[in-house]
Amino acid sequence: MIRQKPGIISKNKHLRAQVSLELVMALTCVLILVLGTVRVFVWLNQRLVFRQEAYENSRAQASSSYGEYQVSDATLPGGNLNILGK
Repeated sequence: MIRQKPGIISKNKHLRAQVSLELVMALTCVLILVLGTVRVFVWLNQRLVFRQEAYENSRAQASSSYGEYQVSDATLPGGNLNILGK
């Protein structure tokens, strides 16, 4: 084992400190990316919900008009559904 002078830090300790700092920085970047990705997907989900609600409301308004072309149940023929041919 090599003895060093009391005030000198070995190259090994410098490398371990650098690796620790790089690991902290890398994990911080990964955490920021993951949180950003989650925020984007939450935003996309909310937008999808709002778009679907607006679409359903527009379809309900389009189908609820009482014009002359509306068909009621009384005017439909009362057909007999015969699937098996009996």
